[in-house]
Amino acid sequence: MTNSRDVAEYFGKAHRHVLESIRELDDQLSAKGSAVRFVPVFLEQKTGFGVRKVPAYNMSRDAFTLLTMGYQGTKALDFKLRYIAQFNAMEAALKAPAPPLRPILDGKRSGQGRLRRLPRSGLCRKILLHCSEDEGLQAA
Repeated sequence: MTNSRDVAEYFGKAHRHVLESIRELDDQLSAKGSAVRFVPVFLEQKTGFGVRKVPAYNMSRDAFTLLTMGYQGTKALDFKLRYIAQFNAMEAALKAPAPPLRPILDGKRSGQGRLRRLPRSGLCRKILLHCSEDEGLQAA
């Protein structure tokens, strides 16, 4: 979660311009019935005589991405390139074949063995298998 003031500061934009962009984008999202939303808030800003509350928007990662994908400049380009790289890495990981599930047997006493913990998608399961030369591996 971030807010419009942080976005303006990071991308070197006037906060009022970021607010205008958010309002336009939020109107478009509402018209399309999107669940992505910008949440209006008031943030405290120090002044010479104390503190005043200024309008701003909190936003989710999705709202941030939609907003900043339209930005130009070096920082915006860096963000877009990192976003693309992460998306491509995620796609490659999803397309990669799952490693085969191979039994790891403890000892081979008369063709039998006990399967140790096997990792499968981050989960470990303990399975006992019986192995005979005629029948191959079978779950117990």
